[in-house]
Amino acid sequence: MKLRLVPEQIQLLKEEFLKVNKDKNSVLADRMINSDEIKASDEGKGFSFSSATYQEETEFIQLTSRQREIAKIIENSLVVSEYHEDYIDLGTVFEISFLDDEEPEIYTLVEKRVSTESSSGNNRFISLDSPIGRSVYGKRESEPFACVIPGGDLCAGVITKVYSEEKAKAYRKQNIKVQEKKI
Repeated sequence: MKLRLVPEQIQLLKEEFLKVNKDKNSVLADRMINSDEIKASDEGKGFSFSSATYQEETEFIQLTSRQREIAKIIENSLVVSEYHEDYIDLGTVFEISFLDDEEPEIYTLVEKRVSTESSSGNNRFISLDSPIGRSVYGKRESEPFACVIPGGDLCAGVITKVYSEEKAKAYRKQNIKVQEKKI
């Protein structure tokens, strides 16, 4: 079954892929600069560096692994493109007023967190597999919700707004532009 992602998640994964690639190239460049000897590998695929440290090698392998993982996530996902305006479903942009907070906060319900995506700033995600995600799923504007979060604390609030498809798309477009400017 394919993982369903919202457009912001795809954008963040692409950004992470580019950052990982940049980090990989940096590790490789450092290895080349600090190498005592560079020679073609036995398999004829690239080069080997005689002074590569265990740490450099491990970092390069970890970065390559994460890059493959990101590519696989993107390849095996579907982009959520239809949004419900009257209740919270995957991809819905909505506003919550938590009982212990004065300002309402805007979130997007996602199937699963897939990246080092931030829960602050312009992209705020609530995962369907989290206690809050399960408690807001299917809720409508003005409906209360409550759940127990890890650590045993009660989390409660009210759905103050469910964005229309048009407003949700405008919100997403704005956030993707903000993310692109950060690169």
